[in-house]
Amino acid sequence: MLGAAVAESLVDQRRVQDAYRSIWYGARLWPLLHPGQREAYFNFYANPDQLTYCLDVSRRWGKTTLAAVLAFECALTRKNAVLVYAAPTADDARDIIEPIFREVLETCPEELRPNEKFGRWNFPSTGSLLRVVGLDKTPNKPRGSALDFAVIDECGFIRDPEYVLNDVLEPQTLNRPWARIILASTPARSPGHPWSKNMVPSHKIKGPAAYIHGTIYDNPFVPEKKIQELQAKHPPESSTWRREYLAQHVIDMTSAIIPEWPLVRDKCLTENYTPPSHRTLYVGMDPGWDDLTVVLFAYWDFLGQRLVVEDELAMKGANALTLATSIRDKEALLWGAQKPFLRVSDVEKRLVWDLQERGVQFTFAEKEGKEDALAVLRAEIGAGRIVVHPRCKVLVETLDSGVWHVTKAGEKTTFERFEALGHCDAIDALLYLRRAVVPSINPYPPMQQNPDLWLARQPTSEFNAVYDAFRG
Repeated sequence: MLGAAVAESLVDQRRVQDAYRSIWYGARLWPLLHPGQREAYFNFYANPDQLTYCLDVSRRWGKTTLAAVLAFECALTRKNAVLVYAAPTADDARDIIEPIFREVLETCPEELRPNEKFGRWNFPSTGSLLRVVGLDKTPNKPRGSALDFAVIDECGFIRDPEYVLNDVLEPQTLNRPWARIILASTPARSPGHPWSKNMVPSHKIKGPAAYIHGTIYDNPFVPEKKIQELQAKHPPESSTWRREYLAQHVIDMTSAIIPEWPLVRDKCLTENYTPPSHRTLYVGMDPGWDDLTVVLFAYWDFLGQRLVVEDELAMKGANALTLATSIRDKEALLWGAQKPFLRVSDVEKRLVWDLQERGVQFTFAEKEGKEDALAVLRAEIGAGRIVVHPRCKVLVETLDSGVWHVTKAGEKTTFERFEALGHCDAIDALLYLRRAVVPSINPYPPMQQNPDLWLARQPTSEFNAVYDAFRG
C-alpha cells in the first residue's frame, strides 16, 4: 500500500508540474491568481485599447502579484520587449517587489526563468528586459527610448506620479499601440494626493475597462483569523482600517494637520452664517512663488466669539501689482467702503513693501511659537469657533486634505506639498489670521450717555413704566 501511495503521489506531482509548464509556456498565468485578481486580469485583456489600468486596492489584496503576472506574460510573449516596474524607493524595489517576483516565478520552468542581476530581469527565451527601479532619487529613472509594458506601484506614495506617467512613461509608448501601463496603489495618506484626487477618479469613471476596486475581503488567501486580529488592532471606524484595508480614500488622522476639522465640517462649513451689524475685519496672507500665495478675508464676530472666513485669493506666481489690485477688489466686493482693522502676512519683506507702495499695507505675522499657535487653532476649530464659507475652496480642500510630511523616523517636520494646495499654505494663512485677531475689541458703538434718550429707545412698556416711576 505504501508503495502504491508513493507512486500515486509521484503521478500527481508530475501532473502538477505538467500543468505549471503548460501555464508558463502558454504565458497565461491567471491560474496563479485569486478570483479578485482574475477579474482585473480578464478586464485588462478585454480592453486592449486602454493604455492605463488602475488597481485601486487595499493592503493584502495582491496588486504586486497581479502586476508581476501581467509583466511576465508580456516578457514571455513579445520578442525583445522593454518593461519597467517602478516603486516609490529603491529599498521598496529590492525588499518588497523583487521577493514577490521570485515567489511568482517558483513554478516557472528553469528554461523560461529570467536571469536577475542588479534589478534587471533578462528573459532568455525572448530577449525581453524588465527593469525594476526606485523613484526616490529621480522620477526620471524609468526613462528610455521605447516601452512595451510598465507598472507604477504604490502611486499614492510617490510625490508626483502624474509626472512619471504623463512625462516619463507615456511618451515611450508612441508607435507601440500594444503598450500597456498598470497603475496600482492603496489610497494615499491624504485625499489631496494626485492618486486619490485625479488618477483614481479619472479611471473609475471609465468603469471595468480601466478600473477595479478591491478590499482585504476580496483576497480568499487571507485567513479570517488574520482579519479579526487586524480589526482588533484597528477598529472598523478608524481611518487606518478604512484606508489600508477597505481602500477608502480618507485622510490619515495620525498625520492630519487639523484632525478636528472632519468632526465639525458639517457645522462650520456654511454660507448661512448671518453677519453681525458690527464686526472687525481682518486679512491674512501666506505669500509664495513656487507654492501658492493664499489671502484670506475674514471678520471677528464679537458677540458670537467666532472667526468667520468669508473669501480667499489663491494665486501662483502673482506679482505685487496683481496681488494688490486683487486684494483691493476683493475687499471692496465683500466690505464696501469699510477697511480691515489689520492685514497680516508671513515675513516676505520685499513683497510687503511693494504692496504698501501700492496702497495695501500688511504687518508681519507673529512667527514665534508656531506649534503652540497651531494647537490653539486646532482647539478653536474643534470647538466650532471658526466658520468657513464654501467659496473658500482652497482653504476647505487644505483643511480636508492637509497632512504633515512624516520622515522615515516618524517625525512630523513640515507640511506636505501638493500640486493644487502648495505647501498647505492656506492653513498657514489661517494661522496668521487667527493670531492677529484681538477678541476684546468691541466693534459696537457705546450707548448714549443721556439716559432719557437711551430709555426712550427701548420698545417695551416695562422700561417706560420704570422710567416714569423715577421721574415722579
